Amino acid sequence: MSINYGKAARKIIALQGADLKLPKSLLQSGKLGEGYDSEMEALHHKNARNWEQ
Repeated sequence: MSINYGKAARKIIALQGADLKLPKSLLQSGKLGEGYDSEMEALHHKNARNWEQ
């Protein structure tokens, strides 16, 4: 199996962008720091599903 490293890198960067944006939003809404937020969990599950594709 051949890995397309450029495609993999672009996918990682896109997933990382969403993962970095959400904590800022949670912080502004006062939800960050109250444990593992359900929105963050949902994003991580979505990212995992996207990675598997």
